[in-house]
Amino acid sequence: MPALGKDESVKAKANRTERDQAKKLGGHVHPASGALSGFKGDFSVGDFLFDSKETAGTQLMLHVKEITKICREANEAGKCPALSLKIAKMPSTVPNEWVAVPLQQFAEMLERLEDVSE
Repeated sequence: MPALGKDESVKAKANRTERDQAKKLGGHVHPASGALSGFKGDFSVGDFLFDSKETAGTQLMLHVKEITKICREANEAGKCPALSLKIAKMPSTVPNEWVAVPLQQFAEMLERLEDVSE
């Protein structure tokens, strides 16, 4: 926690969010938020490599280069790319944390769930 009256740095908030989300999903964070060779992505959970994005505001912008980067890194690691999104200023009735994965991977997850339930 930051000292009273002092704002927590953006990087410190991002690191805390990565740790919290990895813990909630049963994964582990990567050193230096993926900046080190061999530890790409912000965190991993099973077959998924995550890049974490958050905003203190009401909107979150994703650039093609960010999506391309996590896809490339996940492919190199033999994992599925995923984005964890946290938007602080959501209405109280709407979750403020989301996960985005490629449509094909989501369809495959749904198929596996249907196979298990049969």
